[in-house]
Amino acid sequence: MLKSLSEARWSARADVLRAQVTSRNEIKNALEDLIEDNTQTPGTRVTDEGFRKTLQSFQTTLLTVIWDEILQRVDKTREILQREELDLLCATKVLQTLSLFLSKKRSKFDYYDARAIQLSNVPEPNYEKIKKREFFFR
Repeated sequence: MLKSLSEARWSARADVLRAQVTSRNEIKNALEDLIEDNTQTPGTRVTDEGFRKTLQSFQTTLLTVIWDEILQRVDKTREILQREELDLLCATKVLQTLSLFLSKKRSKFDYYDARAIQLSNVPEPNYEKIKKREFFFR
């Protein structure tokens, strides 16, 4: 189930990304049902369409795949570090292991790229920077 983001807990972010990776089709189907539901307000339907497009984009999928793995590991490390019986030597080793894990992420881009292509079902990935709309206030 997709959960809302908590400002205070990294584990909440890890849970949200895990849901986006593991329940991708269910989320897409739920959004499509809302978009097609005539009882929803037009604003809700437009918002849901925007969410659906964002979730299906290659860039979002790529970042979700990368951050999911990182935040899952950070969350596990956090759990270990919060144990009362943990001593300083063990805590140091846990943090060194996390540091080593993170340093190896740069060399795995091809793996993440292939996984994102598979999840997003795109024949050709799009690496173009998305230009944000500019708002002009008068």
